[in-house]
Amino acid sequence: MPLSVADTRLTDARRTELAKTYADQAVGLLREAKKRGYPNMEVLKSDHSFDAIRSRDDFRVLLAGSVAPESKP
Repeated sequence: MPLSVADTRLTDARRTELAKTYADQAVGLLREAKKRGYPNMEVLKSDHSFDAIRSRDDFRVLLAGSVAPESKP
């Protein structure tokens, strides 16, 4: 998404549209990975590859569902 936002050959509106589309697709694919049992969802919290979508509400919801419950003594 950072590349689409920086592409000066595109209009502002088109850059914004592409960035949203790519972010929507990224979160959708991550949601599908989780649904199919991807075992390492916790890495999404710290991997800088996901910085561009980290502020999105749908990404936060996805991560909130991946937190392991606290063990009881």
